[in-house]
Amino acid sequence: MKSPAALFATALFVAALFAAALFAAAPALAADGDGLFAVKGLGRVTCKDFVAEHKAKSPAFAAMVGWLDGYVTAANRYAGDTYDMTSFESTDLLIALIEQHCQRHPDHVYAAVAQALLGRLENQRIVRNSPALTVPGAQRDYVLYVETVRRLQGRLKDRGLYKGAIDGLYGPGTRAAVKAFQEAAGVTATGEPDQLTLLRLFHSGG
Repeated sequence: MKSPAALFATALFVAALFAAALFAAAPALAADGDGLFAVKGLGRVTCKDFVAEHKAKSPAFAAMVGWLDGYVTAANRYAGDTYDMTSFESTDLLIALIEQHCQRHPDHVYAAVAQALLGRLENQRIVRNSPALTVPGAQRDYVLYVETVRRLQGRLKDRGLYKGAIDGLYGPGTRAAVKAFQEAAGVTATGEPDQLTLLRLFHSGG
């Protein structure tokens, strides 16, 4: 599994995508009549402190990662028509994107950045429970929702790279289409659904 630092490096190309509109579409989660709510615990730290603790690889930063997992879980529980706000994005990738934003905006608050990031991901959330599919790779296996694989197949078909059925199965045809996409997008062509490939396919237009 790639380290958070490695995933941060692969996420740089989408930084502008999130940075420009990060605070434009925060999800409407539970709040009072004015849209305000109290933030508890480590969600209250500033981006400056988030970056410093990340650099130090401190226990506090490990706790911040745990806070984010809890935040996503709460969003999954209380947002309407939602099973999972993250259709493929790992915690490491979310942290990398938050880190990129925080480097530019040290005065922003961690919880607000996390909320806004989920808002940017909301339109691709998993709405209903979808089975998990394990995709074997050369160095590691990948676990994806079947719904995510269907979407992947649809995107590849739209590009003329995939000719098979939209069945949510990661067979030879899907793997070959992913490899062709990677070659065209300048990504290491393995045919595997790594985070960088999925980012390029779903968030940048490749």
